[in-house]
Amino acid sequence: MQPRSARTYDEQRRVREEGDEQQNRSNGNARQAGPPQDPFVRIKIVGLEKNRRDIYIKFNAESNLPSYRNSTYRSISRSYSEFLKLSEALSITCPQSILPALPLAQTSAATDEEDDRLVKLAFQRWVGRVTSDQAVMKDEEMRSFIESDFGYTPRSRRKTGSSFHFPRGSRLPGEQDDDLTLAKSAMTRLELQFNETAKVVEKVSKARRQVAQAYNDVGDHLNTFATTETYTPLANGIKKLARTTKVQADLLAVQSTAEQVSLGDSLAYQAMNARSAKQTLSGRDSIVDEHREAVKSTISKRRAIEKMKSSASIKGDRVDEALDELDEAQKHETLLSHRLSAISTNLQPSLQTHSRAAHQDLLTTLLDHARSTLLYEKQLLKELELVRPELHNIKKPQAGVYYHTPPAGMGSPTPNPRGPPGPIGAGGGGSPTMQRTSSLGASSTSTISPNRDGVRPGSKSMFVGRGAPNFGEEGPLGGAGPLGAEGGGASMAKKVQQRTVRSMASSVQVEGDRRQRVDVSFCFDACPSRSG
Repeated sequence: MQPRSARTYDEQRRVREEGDEQQNRSNGNARQAGPPQDPFVRIKIVGLEKNRRDIYIKFNAESNLPSYRNSTYRSISRSYSEFLKLSEALSITCPQSILPALPLAQTSAATDEEDDRLVKLAFQRWVGRVTSDQAVMKDEEMRSFIESDFGYTPRSRRKTGSSFHFPRGSRLPGEQDDDLTLAKSAMTRLELQFNETAKVVEKVSKARRQVAQAYNDVGDHLNTFATTETYTPLANGIKKLARTTKVQADLLAVQSTAEQVSLGDSLAYQAMNARSAKQTLSGRDSIVDEHREAVKSTISKRRAIEKMKSSASIKGDRVDEALDELDEAQKHETLLSHRLSAISTNLQPSLQTHSRAAHQDLLTTLLDHARSTLLYEKQLLKELELVRPELHNIKKPQAGVYYHTPPAGMGSPTPNPRGPPGPIGAGGGGSPTMQRTSSLGASSTSTISPNRDGVRPGSKSMFVGRGAPNFGEEGPLGGAGPLGAEGGGASMAKKVQQRTVRSMASSVQVEGDRRQRVDVSFCFDACPSRSG
């Protein structure tokens, strides 16, 4: 049998070992759990559903706040009107936070899929910024919005009716505009400028669509011209140009829509965002006005007590009543002072966060607009490069030389000393179709007898083709006209007659003939009887 002291020592050691073991177990659990996490509320938008009345947003939520019943919530569905009620309720319960404006339920996208994608991204950005605010995260309206089983009904509502506000001129002595008051004026200007810019972008987008329609009409007309043109290179070039014009019309239409989505909708949302910040700062101004009125009420109560002291007869009940009123006015002034100080202190970082988010949104908008514009311009340049070879083929001359004698009654074209040689003519005018018609006309009117100078009445010979001689203002025989008809003798008339006959003999034009010109003058020199 052990003595009592030994048993006591064994019990103490056992208790101490159990305590150490329990402490080690608790330390191990703490090490496994890790450091305590910061409070959070996370919302992830998973889908959208649209009906005739409203749009429904589906999302999942999770939180580690002790005020929430569960840590995870799945497949929550709230309508757009419920999101709008939440935004209004949070602006009332959290006057110290500048909340971003709620995104629009519809964009200017051309397709429903693109519209749903943009709305989903906008709502995901909005809930991310709202839940990052500590005051909003712990607010009861946010918890009620997530945990409500049968729709969301806000508990806080904005008071209806007009309340009197002191004008900006009724300040207390020595009071000046602070940073938040100046920020309110800046937000008012930003709202106006964003609205005006969004309207201008909308007008530009509408004008771009009208230009696209005009380009489309031009493409239709070019296709009609191409079907009636008989010259193959010109017809192919016109068809290619018509296709390029229609592609340009499509690019302009798509660019107008993308410009309205990326630039117009973003600027309109920034105007709403600036108005939301202005309303929050205006709510602070109402508290400033209430505090100013409370200060004035306290001063008037104190003056009433001073006046009562100087009176000859003082009643005890009146003194007690005046002291109670002064005490109540001082308490109300102190309460409003603390509230105003807390709101102003929290509004400073909230205003900075709002400004950074707005600047980031505008920068992203401008970058997206610049990238899309550059993409459309590159595509247009590519289409114009494709049509360039077809346009060059129109002006490319064919090999061979063609002679052409206009029929009677048609004047000769003015010679162009620097005109490009080719089948179009020495002066650069007329199409191959017209040349063929004129050549046939010259052949059919060969029965017209020439005059004594060897030139038919009302007609002049014209040399057309590669390597055509250029005589300028004087003819090849040194005369004043194209053929020197005004000054010359019998020898000159004989040469003119031989030249005219040679031109008529070689006036037949054959398309696709790439043979070099054959000088047939030796035939007339060897056979004088034929030239006569």
